[in-house]
Amino acid sequence: MRVKFKIKGDNLPVDYSFLTLSMIKESLKTSNQEYYESLFYFDGKKSNKKPKPFCTAVLLKYRNFDGEHFILEVPFELLVSTPDYYFFVYLYNGMVSVKEFEYKGYKYVLESVKMLKEKEIKSNTVVFKTISPICVKNKQGRYLDIDDNNFQMELKYYADGILESYRGFGLKEDLVFKPIQMRKVVRKLSKELIDGRTYYVNSWHGIFILKAHPDDLNMLYKLGLSCRRSEAFGLLDIVTEVM
Repeated sequence: MRVKFKIKGDNLPVDYSFLTLSMIKESLKTSNQEYYESLFYFDGKKSNKKPKPFCTAVLLKYRNFDGEHFILEVPFELLVSTPDYYFFVYLYNGMVSVKEFEYKGYKYVLESVKMLKEKEIKSNTVVFKTISPICVKNKQGRYLDIDDNNFQMELKYYADGILESYRGFGLKEDLVFKPIQMRKVVRKLSKELIDGRTYYVNSWHGIFILKAHPDDLNMLYKLGLSCRRSEAFGLLDIVTEVM
């Protein structure tokens, strides 16, 4: 399931990842607090680091950028993808119910909701393009460049973990990643929420090939492929299947 929320506001902070995540959290909490708490916390208070069953992207058009804010030309679009029926229902109902959102002085209003068509993958080789960029970090916490020798290994590690968290088991077959036309994108995250410091993420936008079992590719298409997927990273679209 894939949905587009069109949201009206005057501007959007450059570190919008946590703003959009806060909208999702508020919507889930309003719709079903028990579900919200099970998804983001355990033992009542501790943050749940388990991979989430959804992925997001933000699309925007702006007339100006002042270094900290995008001055919006039209409402921005929040895209959400998930294979989880319950997550989708709670999110949809919550977004429509809340409708007006406030985050650190920023105010936004939900303008419209539209379901998007999904494709079914039948091949073991697919050309994808990113809607939101892919980021991959190693065990030391360093975000990897796409030509790093460990990029594919770490990407495979994330794919396996995302699938196992959602369906109880990881990759059915080996996953092979081949970049075609990728460019580096540096994203800023909120310094207030991460150790009190400004935090930048090296990520990658563009077109690439993934080879894996069709079931794995279908799930990754719906769940996304990246770390920080709930913060507008890793949402994919299909360019074509290679039969």
